[in-house]
Amino acid sequence: MTSILLAVFGSIVGVGAVALLHLKWRGDVRSRAFVAGGWAAVAVSIGLWAIAFEPDVGAAFAVLLLTLAALGLVGRGVDLPALVRFPNIRRAANPEPAGKPSWAGVAARTLAVVAAAPAVSMSLGLLVWVVTPAHESTRFVLAVFSFLLAFAALLVWGLSAVRPWRALGLIALLGAAAAVPVAAAL
Repeated sequence: MTSILLAVFGSIVGVGAVALLHLKWRGDVRSRAFVAGGWAAVAVSIGLWAIAFEPDVGAAFAVLLLTLAALGLVGRGVDLPALVRFPNIRRAANPEPAGKPSWAGVAARTLAVVAAAPAVSMSLGLLVWVVTPAHESTRFVLAVFSFLLAFAALLVWGLSAVRPWRALGLIALLGAAAAVPVAAAL
């Protein structure tokens, strides 16, 4: 009975979190506190579901519920035939010139993908390994998951950056910041 009540409360908190984030996304509220509150409520909702059922099952169902609520809010009121007509589309200005890409930008993106993203994601995975107070197998799984998540995020960031040298520098700075506690612990 307790697990059902936790799941219901987690569902209510999750739908409220999605509603807060949706209001901010639509621009109905100006405060950035709605974003922080929304993401905090998402974390609370996932935590409640993980407590209600086992963490692997509860967290999966919480994310499924949050995704369903978000799709319901975003898709609400969408006129599907109007998507085909494209009545008044204004194109965003392309930040890159229409000619050939610069070799400096290609070099920065290549360095970000080939060197920086794997090294930084390994550093972040080791950081999770070092700071997680759990059993060895749990620490290993969390470290691998963190490595893969960081690697994917850094690849997207490095390849899609409008200013690739800035992105490369920030990726390297993130790796250095993650390597300091790892080096201190080892």
